[in-house]
Amino acid sequence: MLNQPIPRGGIRYPKRYKQMMDFSGLQFERRATPMDIDFCLELGGKHLILGEFKRKGKAVPYGQKRAITTLAIAAHQGGMGVLAFIARHDSKVSDIVAAHECLVSEVFLPPSQCWRPPMGGDRRVRELIEAWLAWRRAQ
Repeated sequence: MLNQPIPRGGIRYPKRYKQMMDFSGLQFERRATPMDIDFCLELGGKHLILGEFKRKGKAVPYGQKRAITTLAIAAHQGGMGVLAFIARHDSKVSDIVAAHECLVSEVFLPPSQCWRPPMGGDRRVRELIEAWLAWRRAQ
């Protein structure tokens, strides 16, 4: 079978993708350790979109949500349009999660200081981003 081209944004190196990173030796004041943010998309220095994907029913750790909020506020203060979101899925650990199909449960839009449910009810990640970009570009 011929190798299929990997679409942009697809998983290029599945073995590396599964490689675990141990940050236990990088604990700092107040027991802070590094964490990851699942989704970061910067568009032309004008827009920044941050997102975190969690399994339905799993809470976003306080420190991780605070870090996303802090980055969003800093980018907004630097003049960028910023959207941050939390999205949910119910996939098994062994499944590949189709990020664009996940349902958004919360959004953060600076200068607002709070996370809230998405306007208009349930939205998939792609729908939310497209609607937000259209709104930003219309301003």
